[in-house]
Amino acid sequence: MADFLIDDASVHFAASKSPEYRAQVRARFSALVGFLRSNGLLTRELLMPSQAPDESLKIMKSDLTDEGFLLIQRAYPKWLRGIDQGKAPSDVSLLEMALRRMRK
Repeated sequence: MADFLIDDASVHFAASKSPEYRAQVRARFSALVGFLRSNGLLTRELLMPSQAPDESLKIMKSDLTDEGFLLIQRAYPKWLRGIDQGKAPSDVSLLEMALRRMRK
């Protein structure tokens, strides 16, 4: 299967110049990449653990293991909706729950 884009931080950063909004975008991508890293779902390092995401961050299908891609398909849109509805970006409980279900 051809590689394709899962998410592009530059699109989100371009949506607003508000410092609060941009901080939330950074927090969201930090939480996501940290979760994927800590659960062995990445094929390469997207960000160093202390590195803040910026406009250059892109998540491609090839950056994810097969299990990581399956998790993104099943839970990422729902997790994003939760953030849009006021959940903290650091709250990855929905991703954790989906991954537990997948690994059973």
